[in-house]
Amino acid sequence: MTSTTATGLPGARYPDPVVPRFWRDTEVALADAYPWFKPRAQQATLTAHMWDVLQRRSHGAVEAKTGTGKSISCLMVAEALPGRVVISTATRALQSQYRDVDIPMLQSAGLLTKDVVILDGRGRWLCVARAKKELAGELQAEGKRILKRLLKALDKDPSQRLVRDLLPVGVPDWLWTRISSDPDACQALGCAPGSCAYLTERDRARSAGIVIVNHSLLLADASLKAGSAVAWGRRSPSEDEPLRLAVLGPYRHLIVDEAHALEAAAESHGERRASVRGIQSLVTRVKKLSWPTQVVNFLEEAAAQLQNAIRKLPQNSLLEAVDNGPVLLDAAGYAKRAAQAARDADSDPERTAVIGAACNSLAERLADIDSALRFGEDELGPRAPSAYEGGVVSQLIDAGPWLRKHLWDQVPAVLMSGTLTVPGRSGFVMERVGLAGVSVLELPAVFDYNAQRLVFVTPRADSGGGARVNADDVAELEELLRESAGRALILFPAVQDLRYVHDALDGTLDHRVLGQGVTPAEDQPRGRRGGGIVPMPNARLAELFREDTSSVLLATRSFFEGQDFPGEACSLVVIARFPNLRPDDPLTLARRRLIESNGGNAWVAYQEPSMQLLFRQAAGRAIRRVDDRGVVAVLDPRSGSKQYAKRALLSLLPSGYTDSLDDVGKFLNSGPRSGLAVGEVRSADAP
Repeated sequence: MTSTTATGLPGARYPDPVVPRFWRDTEVALADAYPWFKPRAQQATLTAHMWDVLQRRSHGAVEAKTGTGKSISCLMVAEALPGRVVISTATRALQSQYRDVDIPMLQSAGLLTKDVVILDGRGRWLCVARAKKELAGELQAEGKRILKRLLKALDKDPSQRLVRDLLPVGVPDWLWTRISSDPDACQALGCAPGSCAYLTERDRARSAGIVIVNHSLLLADASLKAGSAVAWGRRSPSEDEPLRLAVLGPYRHLIVDEAHALEAAAESHGERRASVRGIQSLVTRVKKLSWPTQVVNFLEEAAAQLQNAIRKLPQNSLLEAVDNGPVLLDAAGYAKRAAQAARDADSDPERTAVIGAACNSLAERLADIDSALRFGEDELGPRAPSAYEGGVVSQLIDAGPWLRKHLWDQVPAVLMSGTLTVPGRSGFVMERVGLAGVSVLELPAVFDYNAQRLVFVTPRADSGGGARVNADDVAELEELLRESAGRALILFPAVQDLRYVHDALDGTLDHRVLGQGVTPAEDQPRGRRGGGIVPMPNARLAELFREDTSSVLLATRSFFEGQDFPGEACSLVVIARFPNLRPDDPLTLARRRLIESNGGNAWVAYQEPSMQLLFRQAAGRAIRRVDDRGVVAVLDPRSGSKQYAKRALLSLLPSGYTDSLDDVGKFLNSGPRSGLAVGEVRSADAP
C-alpha cells in the first residue's frame, strides 16, 4: 500500500509494517500487570503503522474497529515519539476513557512517563473568581443556593478538576454563562496561572509531552496559529515579532482519533450564525445589569435591523450571492455601537469586558454573514448562506482546503476511526478532510460479528411513504421490544419521528421510556412538550439508560456515534430509517452544486457515502465489548427496494440477517440462531 500526500510531505510504503520493539515490550508488561490483557494482531499492526507514518513525518489513516485498542496504541506511540504529541478526539466519552482507564493503567504499569494533560475548551472551565463575585452580587436565590453548595464542595476537596462535567454540583446553563472561564472577564478580574484553573492547565498543557484535546480545540489552536512557522515552532521569532503560542503551543506530531467526525467539527468551527433571539437574550443580560439605556437601545435596533433583513430573504433555502449592496451591515453597525457604549459605561470592569466582547462578536458575525450573502465566499472558502425564521447562518461548503492549509501542511498526522471507509469509496472521508491522496489501512474486526450480532430487516414492503415513520413501525417496534424485554436504543434521523413514536409508546410498555428532547429534566415537574419544559441533558439520559437495563431510549443523530453502552442495557439497536441527508438542506444543496459543477455525481460522491458512514456508526452501538450480544433492527421498508439500502446493509457483514421476529427472540434469549447463514435474509413467506 502506498500513502501519498497532497502537501509535499514524504509518503510511505506499508506492505507489512514491522512491529516496533517498544510495542512488544508493552505487550509483555501489560500481560504481566493485567492477566486479562491479550495481545491482538490488529492492535500490533495499528501501532506499527502509526509509528512508521509519524517517524517518517508523513500522513496516514487507519480504519480500526471497536475493540482494537486504539487509545492504548495512541498513548504508547505518543510516549515513544520524540517531541510533543497531540491526540484529538470527537467525544467526551473517549476523553473519559483516556482519563479514567487508559492513562492510569499505563502509568500503573510504568509504561507512560511523559506528562499527559487532557485539556478541555475554556468555556467548559469554572472561574472561581467569577463564581465568588456572582455570589456576593445581586444573584437570584436559586443561583446563590447552587453556588454556595458548589463552592462549599470545592473547599472540601481542592483537588477537584474544575470542568463542568466533573463538578460535584450541577450548574444550569443560565448560571454557567456567568461563572465559566471567559477571556475578557478573566482579564478584567486579573485571573492568572496559579489562581485560575483553566490558565494553569493551559500552561501545563503547553509543556506536556502528550496533550489530549477535542477536535474543536484542535481547530481553534490551528486557526490562531494561522500557519505561522513561529507558532508551529519551526523557527524562533525575531526581536520585533511576538511569540504566538496559541492554545497548545508547538507540537511535532498529531493523532486524530474519531477522524470521521473531523469534517463536522471543521464545519462548526467555520460556521457564522446570528439570530434575533440571541440578540434579545443579550439585551436581557444587559438590562439585568442596570446599564445605561443606550447599550440596550443599540442592541434592540440591531435585532430590529436583523429581523427586517430576514423578512426580505427566502427562508430555509440556499441563498444566492447578491450584488445589491450590504444586507446585514446596518445590524452589524448597531452591534458595534453597543460594544462601544458598553466600554464607555461607568460600570463593573468584568461585566463591561464580557458584554463588550459579546457585542463585538455579534457585529463580526453579522459582517461575515453579510459578506457570504454578497460574495458567496470569504477567507475560509466558498460559503453556503441561508436564512431561517429569526436568524441567518453562513456555513463552510468544503472544509478540506482549510484543514490542509492549517493542519496537514504544518504537522505529520495519523487519522483513525472505526468508520473511515464506505463500500466502493474507501477514500471518502480522506477526500472530505483534504487528504485525498492518503490511503486507508483497513484492519480486520476484533469481534466475531457473525456470532455476536444479528441484523433484523423489516419484511414490510415500501408502499411509497417509507420516508416517514407510521403506525406499522410502532407495531413492529412493540413486537421487537417484547422479544428484547426493553434494553433498546431506538435511533431516528428525524426529530418528528422520535416524537411520534414516543407519544405512541409512552405509557404502553412495561419498561421506562426515555426520549431525547421530550423527557423533562429531573428537577422540574412533567409537562407538555410545548409547555416550556427543559429537556433532560443527553449525558443524564445516557446515564439513566445504562443504569436501568430494561429501559428504552429514543434518540436522534447525536446518539448515532460517540455513545458507549456495553453489556445488557443495549441489547437491541433499532434504526428507524436510513439517515439520508435532506436534499433541500442548504449546505447539502451547496455541496451537490459544487460537486456537479466539477463534473461529479453528487449522490455517488457525497450523499450516499455520508449516509453509509452514519448508518455504520449507528449500528456500531450494539457491540462494544468482546462478550456483547445484540440485535440491529432496521425498520425502513425501503430496505428491499432501494439499492443504496442494500449496499448499506451489506456493509454490516459478517452478520446473520433475518426478517423473522422469532429469530430475534431466539438470538437474544438463547444461543445460536435458527440456521441462518452469514448474510442470509429469510424471505417474508419462507416456512
